[in-house]
Amino acid sequence: MAKDNPSIDDIRNAVSPTPNESDERVEQERDSWENRQRQASLDDFRQNTQLRKVLAWVLLGFLGGWLLVVLIFLFLSGFGLWGFSLADSVLIALIAGATVNVIGLFGIVVRGLFSLPNGRFGSSSGP
Repeated sequence: MAKDNPSIDDIRNAVSPTPNESDERVEQERDSWENRQRQASLDDFRQNTQLRKVLAWVLLGFLGGWLLVVLIFLFLSGFGLWGFSLADSVLIALIAGATVNVIGLFGIVVRGLFSLPNGRFGSSSGP
């Protein structure tokens, strides 16, 4: 009759996992979570790299177009074609603005490409 009616302890032991099974499940869940985290980090890195490539070409096109416009203005003003003439102060401002844009945007791109994950710029060694 004892075989037909199991005790409460027998039922608990049959239902509850052994400590080894529980530890294995926790380990598997942790490994799964770490793998998902690594994959998400890798996907983020790939996406950032792709966006940097696209933005680098957009920036190059913008700078090239801007410098071409400045060159056209200088050429038209210098040779006086079609009666086009700009004052010297306007030409100086145009050239200075183009120079600042080229240097500034180049600096922004370099800082973005070579910055560290914590937002600092430069070498990771030393303070």
